Amino acid sequence: MNEKWDLGILYGGFDDENFKADMSAFDESIKDVVELASKAENMTCDGLLKEYIGCMERYAYLAKKLYIFAYLRYNADTGDMQAMSVMNNIDAKMSGCAAADAKLNHIIASYDNLEKVINENAELAEFKYLFTTIKNDSKYLLGEREEEIFSYMDISGASAWEG
Repeated sequence: MNEKWDLGILYGGFDDENFKADMSAFDESIKDVVELASKAENMTCDGLLKEYIGCMERYAYLAKKLYIFAYLRYNADTGDMQAMSVMNNIDAKMSGCAAADAKLNHIIASYDNLEKVINENAELAEFKYLFTTIKNDSKYLLGEREEEIFSYMDISGASAWEG
């Protein structure tokens, strides 16, 4: 009986060139989110929404793929400190994106014409639920700085005991 999971469908290991490439792409996706947040106030509503979708899809896909690989490795062997280190590294990188994400959510929620823009654009209509949820949940958002602080606290707080 094979007692190790075959994770080859994701990566061959942490030294796999595909893993390294995706980690590098993940770093770039974070830079893209931060850059989008820095220019968001000067963008049109539809322009921001379209760019937001592209940035966040890439960011979320890479974050989940990388984290799931490390998480499965760690669950198969809780002594795998390299897997734990990779998970902590990904968490830290995601925390660095929290302020930018909060800013983007605040801006998206502030659009009075959000529903109209979504309804008039077939490309955005598919994401209507996402954007209306952002708008509806905006009353619960903290400021950018507070979101960043709480995100960093989550790394060393409650999430440190997960696994």
